[in-house]
Amino acid sequence: MKWKLRKGRKGSMGIGALIVFIALVVVAAISAVVIINTAITLKNQAEKTGESIKLTIPEVKSVIGDRDPTNSGTLSPTVDFLYLTMVVNGAKTLNMTTMRLHITASNSNKSVDLVLNTAALQSAANPENPTEAELRNAADSTRYAAKEIAPYLGSGWDPGLGAFYVSKNTTLKIYIDLRISPEGIGMPLPVNTDVIITFNAGDSSASYKVQFNTGYSYGNSKIIDFTYA
Repeated sequence: MKWKLRKGRKGSMGIGALIVFIALVVVAAISAVVIINTAITLKNQAEKTGESIKLTIPEVKSVIGDRDPTNSGTLSPTVDFLYLTMVVNGAKTLNMTTMRLHITASNSNKSVDLVLNTAALQSAANPENPTEAELRNAADSTRYAAKEIAPYLGSGWDPGLGAFYVSKNTTLKIYIDLRISPEGIGMPLPVNTDVIITFNAGDSSASYKVQFNTGYSYGNSKIIDFTYA
């Protein structure tokens, strides 16, 4: 009889240990699932945030240089004007009045910060469709000019009302006067020059950098395409 009680006690202890072991395994499995799911959720959130930030950055699609912006018929040995096509692909609206363009060039020891010339755009004969001459004049030693070239419903770009917002699918043409100041920023571009233009909207997440080299020869061309340089 005593032997049977001892045997039953040993069996109970074995079953209890097994139950505890199984419980530990189940808890560990649940904890692993929770940790994995949390990691996946955080990863997805980080990717979405990163993609969102990326998409709100203005993207430059083309960079064009002009050696005779006034159409005088005489080609300058340097590129004296830049025209940049900028597209906004994200849902976040950007206020172009806070968008600064920072420009550096390897042929110059200076760097320049430009802001949008809102006053000149508002005072254009037709603020919604300023002429090329008005846009070139609006670009000076401290400011750049811009024109909406692919209007998008609800973009918020309305110079006549003092609104200079751009959102998804909005395309702007940026005008930068490189000529010697006081007309321009004093950074005309000769051949074989490295140029960096950084767009910054006052938010570290909304910046974009354009880099290109002007090449070894302009030849007899008035217009130089640096888009894929």
